[in-house]
Amino acid sequence: MIKRSVSIISLLLIFLFSCKPKNKKDSTLCSSDYNQTELLTNYAENLIIPGLETFEKSMVSLQMVWQGYASGGVSLKELKDSFTETYLELQKIQCFDFGPMESQMFMEKANSFPLNQGALAKSISTVNINFSEPERFDIGFPALELLFFGLSNSDIDSFNTDQTRQYIDAILKDLVQRIKMVNADWVSYKTSFINAQGTDAGSSLSLIVNALNKSFEVSKRDRIGIPSGVLTLGLKQPELVEAPHSFLSNKLLIANLEYSKLFFQGKHGGINGEGLDDVLAYINAPKNERGLRNSIEDNYDAIFSKIQLFPGSLKEQVQSANSSLVELYALMSKQVVYLKSDMPSVLCIAITYLDNPSDSD
Repeated sequence: MIKRSVSIISLLLIFLFSCKPKNKKDSTLCSSDYNQTELLTNYAENLIIPGLETFEKSMVSLQMVWQGYASGGVSLKELKDSFTETYLELQKIQCFDFGPMESQMFMEKANSFPLNQGALAKSISTVNINFSEPERFDIGFPALELLFFGLSNSDIDSFNTDQTRQYIDAILKDLVQRIKMVNADWVSYKTSFINAQGTDAGSSLSLIVNALNKSFEVSKRDRIGIPSGVLTLGLKQPELVEAPHSFLSNKLLIANLEYSKLFFQGKHGGINGEGLDDVLAYINAPKNERGLRNSIEDNYDAIFSKIQLFPGSLKEQVQSANSSLVELYALMSKQVVYLKSDMPSVLCIAITYLDNPSDSD
């Protein structure tokens, strides 16, 4: 009799779960009928590929401007302007660091900061242009930023040495080659990207969510947490901000976070395409009284409002008004909870990149 009762209960449970409707009221993507085709197509065709192509053009232009400067036909101001434009464009593609871009280790080679000035001086003097070596902090945009904007404060004797010119040539050639390979690989990768639907670790949705989080955490930890002293027991290190010699750090941070929000929303060229925000709206993801989608967007806006109050560069902010950076870090930490804990949970996505101890700070 007991066995019979258990069997009946088991059958009822199976029936109930099998008949559970798959709709947007489920509050998770695990049991939703959301079709990812439009989402992934929008990301591939309207955000990622055009963004990478735009950056390639800017990168090639910077290489040509440098060659013009080296031959005496272009002014240092023109070189600095081209560098600034390209560095800002670089911030817009940081969310694309998966697939072809990850295979080329592009962000690692393009923007590993803070710069190791001693290593840079040694690499220039020996013309060490083996950029396949791992964890080099003497290459990419941080090295170019020092050479174009702050050479007088470095240990390098002269900007016009043959070794220095060879080193800059090599950096630019390497980055141009890598971004061209990334764009060439996306031609064939696009189809598999759009077809890799689902929520497992190899799905494109998982790649997007992880890349967004990884990019945001770089800004939280490396651009704000370490220089401000939040992660170093209160020891302020203004020299460790991104682009300390050109005073571009504030503009770079804003560009990076603005595109982070656009990437979350799937927006491109003023068009509001299908994005992660729409997935959260579709499944009616809960969070506070505003819902998860609105909570994330509201906190992005709060972050921008805080940054816009900064009078100068982040380096100056660390030196003169560091408490505002600590407050900014708190807002960004709140966003990490939304993006890295709440969103993956309702999307049934696992965070697969290496966690950092400061994630929960």
